[in-house]
Amino acid sequence: MAKRVSETTTEALSRLERSLARERAFRREAEALLEGLALVSGWTGSPLALFSELAERLREFVGYDQAALLLETRTRGLVRLAATDDRLPRIWHAGATFRRVLRGAVVIAYDTGILPEWAESDTAGSALLLPFAVAGRRGIVLLASGQRAFFHRSHERLAARFTPLVERALLQLELRRSQRAQARLAELGADLTARVGSLERATSRLGVGVLVFRGPTLVHASATAEKLLAPAGGARRVARSLRSALDANEMSGRVTFEGDAGPLIYDLEGLEDEATTLVLVRDVSAKARDRRERTALRERLHVLIQSLDSAVLVETEGREVALTNRAFCDFFGLESTPEGLTGANSEATLRGLAPLFCNASTFEARVRQLVDQRERVTGEPLHLWDGRTFERDFVPIIADGNYLGHLWQFRDISARERARGDLQRAREAALAASDAKSRFLAMMSHDMRTPLNAILGVAELVRDDVDEAIGSQVDIIRRNGVTLLGLIEDLLDLTRVEAGVLRLDPEPTDVLGTIRYAALLHAEAARRKGIRLTLELPDVLPTMLLDEKRLQQVVTNLVGNAVKFTEEGQVSVHLGARPAGGSEWTLELAVVDQGIGMSPEVLARIFEPFRQASDETRRRYGGAGLGLAITDALVHAMQGSIDVASSLGEGTRFLVRVPTRAVKRRTERPVPEVLRLDPSLSVLIVEDDPDSRHYALSVLSRAGAQVASVSDGSEVEPAVAARAFDVILMDLDMKQMGGIEAARRLRERQLERGEVPTPIIALSASADAGSRERCLAVGMEAFAAKPIEARELVSLVCHHTRPPVVLVDDDEDLRTVVHRFLSRAGYRTEVHASAREFTASTLSPRSLVLVDMQLGARNGLELVAALRAADHRGPIVVLTGEDPGEARPLALGAGAMDLWQKPLSRQELLSRVATITAGRCAQGSRSTPERCILRGSLSAGRTS
Repeated sequence: MAKRVSETTTEALSRLERSLARERAFRREAEALLEGLALVSGWTGSPLALFSELAERLREFVGYDQAALLLETRTRGLVRLAATDDRLPRIWHAGATFRRVLRGAVVIAYDTGILPEWAESDTAGSALLLPFAVAGRRGIVLLASGQRAFFHRSHERLAARFTPLVERALLQLELRRSQRAQARLAELGADLTARVGSLERATSRLGVGVLVFRGPTLVHASATAEKLLAPAGGARRVARSLRSALDANEMSGRVTFEGDAGPLIYDLEGLEDEATTLVLVRDVSAKARDRRERTALRERLHVLIQSLDSAVLVETEGREVALTNRAFCDFFGLESTPEGLTGANSEATLRGLAPLFCNASTFEARVRQLVDQRERVTGEPLHLWDGRTFERDFVPIIADGNYLGHLWQFRDISARERARGDLQRAREAALAASDAKSRFLAMMSHDMRTPLNAILGVAELVRDDVDEAIGSQVDIIRRNGVTLLGLIEDLLDLTRVEAGVLRLDPEPTDVLGTIRYAALLHAEAARRKGIRLTLELPDVLPTMLLDEKRLQQVVTNLVGNAVKFTEEGQVSVHLGARPAGGSEWTLELAVVDQGIGMSPEVLARIFEPFRQASDETRRRYGGAGLGLAITDALVHAMQGSIDVASSLGEGTRFLVRVPTRAVKRRTERPVPEVLRLDPSLSVLIVEDDPDSRHYALSVLSRAGAQVASVSDGSEVEPAVAARAFDVILMDLDMKQMGGIEAARRLRERQLERGEVPTPIIALSASADAGSRERCLAVGMEAFAAKPIEARELVSLVCHHTRPPVVLVDDDEDLRTVVHRFLSRAGYRTEVHASAREFTASTLSPRSLVLVDMQLGARNGLELVAALRAADHRGPIVVLTGEDPGEARPLALGAGAMDLWQKPLSRQELLSRVATITAGRCAQGSRSTPERCILRGSLSAGRTS
């Protein structure tokens, strides 16, 4: 019994002691709370210092290690407002536990995993979390201990009593801050407008607008801001959206509105100052649009690179693979994908590819060189061991002056190289064929013209020696020979066109004279058919640079066709010329006939070779159908055009347009008042009368000749033996030996020695026919009666000092024909069959030499060059059956003065020879009997 009483008493005493302890603890807690309240009421320091003081009071009762005050942010996270230990994180993630506390729950956490930020700390053990709320803002009081399961419900109740102190302290501090802000706002409000205006002036130049908010209300918008926000509806309309964006992103953000032309995007930067928020607004719609376009462009570029047939490798500045494509992997047999190569060391990649190339070391060295040089290189060929050929490009990538990397591109050009090789071989074969064609043309031109030259020449010779009956048959031969020559010319021209070797020889040309001559060649044919041939030509045209022969050929073909296909009516030839600027002109030649005309079907193929309207047309009018095809080719070779208009039964009109250039006429010698003789001309006067001798010597000396004189015929032979003379003026009646005897003896002597006879002109006061006959019988060239005027004397000497003509040609028929033509015309002529035979003869320095271009064993041009090298100053002309356009430059280059194309008619040959050998004097006046050319005036060009 006593024992039970004792136990009861002990238990009561224990309860009493615990009660007294709780009372003492409560009293201490109350005192601490009162002290904390007093502390809060009179506190003027910072929130951190106040929290630290309150936390120290609480630590005496709870015994925690760390405490922190966490405040909820606008982004729904937590930020450390104050703490007793800086090791605690500043930013906390509002996880599920924190959200429970913010909603009002008190949490004791023994598992630190629910608080990741704190769990990473080396002080983590257990925690007590209590909620609080001040001025609409929520927060958490965090008490932490390094011991696990440290906190319990008594700590929770005690800490809960501590929380109101924290709320009151924060509220008091917020109140004080608001009061200070209002006071400061009142102080600064006066100059807010001025400061905003200054800011607006600075930012408007940058295209930045300014907005001013007081709380959520927009109180001011700059003009720039209004302008920027106008597409979105204006600043007032979108103010709430702008403010919300700022609040949600801590005074910095971006807002998007839908506009008529697409999204309107604005960047916002806010600055809070108490109750005022200053916001800078920038319209970045264009930048965003550009960014989207760049992104789309990059995507398209990526797709493009991936779809390229060529291999592409893009490297960074550090030689890493930034981009490649499927073709790169396929080209070099890589098993990796393009994405798998990204980021790889490209130097090592290319080094691994080097053995694929024929020269690996050269490949690697060139790669390093290109990377170091950083210069664009394109189209470098690379040859691989497997027979492929690549083409490599290196392109440095530079932006704003900064080197960002480079791009390699490889193209497989194996097929192209094979095609190029095939093309080169085909070209060489074509050139060989063209060369063969050219050689064939040259051979055929020569070999066909040469016999025709003999045929036509002999026909002319025979025609002079036969009666009219046989002569008409010879005319048939000549006429058909000329026709055959024309056909050969056409065939050769057509072959030149097809071979692409048709050449033009432009030279200063008298266009009016050329066209008039070519058209009037058909005047006789028109007259025989009763057709009127009319020419409408300008009065004056400048000298034009044209191929005279080809222009004449065009006119001849067109007018010839017009006359041939016209049975009655007329054929008109009209020439117009239009200046085209500067010295450029355009010639327009129209040939119009009233002939049979052509159908549209015939017109469509009129310029095709061997084409005529029908077989009936061919039978009726003849011809090979080559003229218009050649005319078309010639006109186009002149860079011109030819058009034709025709209706069946109503005639045809051809219009030729040819561009050309006006040139100055070749400078001609001034025409002197008196005849001038060549200063190299040597004249011997044989006259016994001193006055007559002095007169002749004075006249000829003043004319420029070198003159010597003797007083008797017996002195002629010694004088000629001592000096070569070009001409001798021989008086007939002299005291010791007369002129006839002296001439006879001189001729016999020269004949014995094989010398070229010196021309002798008889001068006599006796003009009877017997004297003339006797003079000519002994070999004198001319007879003149005394007295003789000075001009007539000089003209006589000029006429009879023509140089001999020497022909060198291996064609015997041609030599015979030319010799007879020239001999019958009074020329002293020599002919030689070869260069060797020619060089073995004695050549007069005055001789006109006609040289065939093809002399069998020796080229005629070599002979021309040898003559010039031997200082032969006489005229040299090359004869050829080839195309003169190609042969002329070669002949002139060798030293010839001109080139003549075979065959030549007798009239044409004599005319050309006469032009060159007309004498050795200059023309004195238009009344001079004939035109004479000084030997010294001959040059390597065409004769005037």
